[in-house]
Amino acid sequence: MPRPIRAQGRPGTRVIPADWSRSHAPVVAKTLTAECVITAPAGGAAGKIKDDLTYDPAEAAAAYQGPARVQALSDSARARIFGEESHVEAAYLVVIDLDSDATIGRGHVVRFTSINDDRLTAATLVVDRALIGSERWERDLYCIEEPA
Repeated sequence: MPRPIRAQGRPGTRVIPADWSRSHAPVVAKTLTAECVITAPAGGAAGKIKDDLTYDPAEAAAAYQGPARVQALSDSARARIFGEESHVEAAYLVVIDLDSDATIGRGHVVRFTSINDDRLTAATLVVDRALIGSERWERDLYCIEEPA
């Protein structure tokens, strides 16, 4: 007997298996070849004034510390003009572990503690967007490079 038009598989069968994201995540975890620390946006924590009235800025607590992968999204950087000054932003995708429960959003700062690309060793990236979704294998953070 032919299947009815617009048949969606066997009755009672899910289109996407319940453990789809979880079953694929270990493959992505093996591609995380760098180590990073992600901290809250600047200005989030108050510093301390010492007895001699000098100021020690507060160290931002790490929202995430662990494996990561980073890649440039394009060869060309995005240039914007502010007044008479040119500001160039390079875009990067930073991937972290799916199981990370850290709350990471716009403005968080990404620094690499171990990476196989010397050009990114001293780079400071700022999260522009943290993607969310119901089905994913990793946590994707779209970042821009903070000007030196």
